[in-house]
Amino acid sequence: MAYTSQLRADTSRLSLAKSHRETESYIKQSGMAYTILRNGWYIENHTENLYKALQHGVLLGSSGKGRFSAASRVDYAEAAAVVLSQEGHVGKIYELAGDESYCMADLAHKLSELSGKKIDYLNLSSYDLKQVLLSVNIPEMIADVVIEADKQSQEGELFSDCKDLSALIGRKTLPVHQAVVNGMQKKYQLADD
Repeated sequence: MAYTSQLRADTSRLSLAKSHRETESYIKQSGMAYTILRNGWYIENHTENLYKALQHGVLLGSSGKGRFSAASRVDYAEAAAVVLSQEGHVGKIYELAGDESYCMADLAHKLSELSGKKIDYLNLSSYDLKQVLLSVNIPEMIADVVIEADKQSQEGELFSDCKDLSALIGRKTLPVHQAVVNGMQKKYQLADD
């Protein structure tokens, strides 16, 4: 059995970590064979809506210079497939994170480079970002998770230099550059729908 947990669930200060810590404890005490995959931030949390930044010329957040060692859903899924289909992973805990880290200003710069359009990163207060998220119909619970992640990124909670993910999948994780390209392409897919 593989359980998808959260990066450094045993020590993380993110509120979501509490339920992951408890679940990990139950699994360990259950006596069943397990592997725990502690996934870091999903890069798509930042790149799926880049088309909005392209439309408005600004990328919003409240993470300041906080760094994210995010990886793609595909990379995390591939790691899960490896531990479920290959021997030697029982009883192990993997800290999974992207090979590259970035701050939101880095993403805005990369988006500017790739689009040829100037995109600035606007670092809002937590309150102001929450108001923006609520105004575009993001559920309050999700808005709170985003706000907390941005705040905790400034404390290093979403940064990791662990290479368990790339070791499991046998290659480097999706580069930030490619994730931004994918996010930009989503804009055009939405326009075609």
